[in-house]
Amino acid sequence: MNFNDMVSTWYSWLSSLNNALVEPINRLSDGLGIPLISAFLFGLLGTTAPCQLSTNFGALAFLTRRANQRTATLRATLAYIVAKTLVYTAIGLLVLVVGRQVGNAIVPYVVWIRKIIGPLMIVLGLIVLGVIRMRFQLGQRLSRQLEQQAESIDANEVAPERELARQQYALAQAPGGAGMVALSANTAPSATAVSTATTAVVAPGARSSFLLGIAFGLAFCPTLFILFFGATMSLALRSAQGALFPAAFALGTVMPLALLVGVALVSSGAARRLRKGLRRANRPLRWLAGAVLILVGLHDTIVYWLL
Repeated sequence: MNFNDMVSTWYSWLSSLNNALVEPINRLSDGLGIPLISAFLFGLLGTTAPCQLSTNFGALAFLTRRANQRTATLRATLAYIVAKTLVYTAIGLLVLVVGRQVGNAIVPYVVWIRKIIGPLMIVLGLIVLGVIRMRFQLGQRLSRQLEQQAESIDANEVAPERELARQQYALAQAPGGAGMVALSANTAPSATAVSTATTAVVAPGARSSFLLGIAFGLAFCPTLFILFFGATMSLALRSAQGALFPAAFALGTVMPLALLVGVALVSSGAARRLRKGLRRANRPLRWLAGAVLILVGLHDTIVYWLL
């Protein structure tokens, strides 16, 4: 058997495997009317990227710092998710408009573009595995500026509540004050108690959470960049529902965060355990995702370069 025969056999076997595994999923997807599931899964895969791990856990700490204030926490979480979804949608729509305007001009290059996808997926798999390390961070400067602005807005939002807590504490410490905390005018509150009263932890506001969502939505590391611009938007350009793909991708990136916030509202201990579990699962999931991307990339490279 010569090399071409081996490649043909390989292609036939993979085609059979693809039909066996993918067709049921496609039928389920079509039956449910969810053609955007691939974009959502790309976003979910993007949560394993280093930049998404850090921003998601940072957002989790910010949003659930006072999880017992459920209404405020839910409002802040919704504002964060809406903001991040709007960022991806706006960027995606811009890519769609530009891509469709120049679509006719790139027709002669479609064959070569299709050939590049296989090697690109191999490179993406190696990046996911950490074999290739890329240092560029798209949008980091603007993201940091917006994050600082969000922190400033947050400080202004919580200041009145902290001042109210301080006044209530001072009233309770006064002779005859509410709760008769102080037994006499000579009983002074401890430094720890004063510090607690003046730095009372309150749930974040919607404005600061919205701005934080915009800030984190603009932060693209290499893995996320390729998954969004290379994988998701290439699918969007070929779909009649392309405008919805960026939003589906964004929802995939925030799904673990939404899950953790929901668990934190029920039990902070359970949220900590789930967060630790996700951290432990991140490595094997990255290895699995990287291996799948490399195998698919090898398949595409063989098919479009050697057949």
